[in-house]
Amino acid sequence: MDEQLKQDLLPKILSQLVLITSYLSQADRQTLILPIILDSIKDSEDEERRLTSIIIIDELCETLGEEVCRDQLMYEFVSLQDDPAFKIRRELVTRLVRMSKVLGE
Repeated sequence: MDEQLKQDLLPKILSQLVLITSYLSQADRQTLILPIILDSIKDSEDEERRLTSIIIIDELCETLGEEVCRDQLMYEFVSLQDDPAFKIRRELVTRLVRMSKVLGE
């Protein structure tokens, strides 16, 4: 895919994902959305996928709620601070604020 097209489409796609997720029940979020996020964040082969997962977590953490963030996402999210790719670590740092607010820390 063309890099410029990807950069143009990604924010729009993510905003649609957030909107769709807001209409799902909490149980559906945990069974349908959470596994995709966790699989993406653990993908050591695909840097873009990890980067996108950071953005998705940031955008969805309020919708997913404190319990899911604390019990299932926080450690995976923070583990990316040791990622070998600088852009992953940089994106993580810029996206920690919302997760911290959801967790009340």
